[in-house]
Amino acid sequence: MQTINNEETVASQQYRFLIVDDSVFARKNMSKVVEMAGGVVVGEATTGREGIEQYFKLKPDLVIMDVSMPEMEGLEALARIKEKDKDARPIAHSLQPIARI
Repeated sequence: MQTINNEETVASQQYRFLIVDDSVFARKNMSKVVEMAGGVVVGEATTGREGIEQYFKLKPDLVIMDVSMPEMEGLEALARIKEKDKDARPIAHSLQPIARI
């Protein structure tokens, strides 16, 4: 651990993220948030299927995945990732109102 300004403590490790969302707008905004927090985006995907492929190819520390996407829903893709990698650390998100999920 490294101390900055004697108040903030940050991990010296930079976390690697995979962002999966069918919206280019959402992917770009999520990338900005990740980078502002000190992480690095190692890949992006636009469908659940692509997300699974990219996860096992890139082996990111964390996956941020949209819940609602074409081809394969995000929750199904995350479940498939967790079946094969019990240590996977997914984060599911949605810009849809709760009633639609």
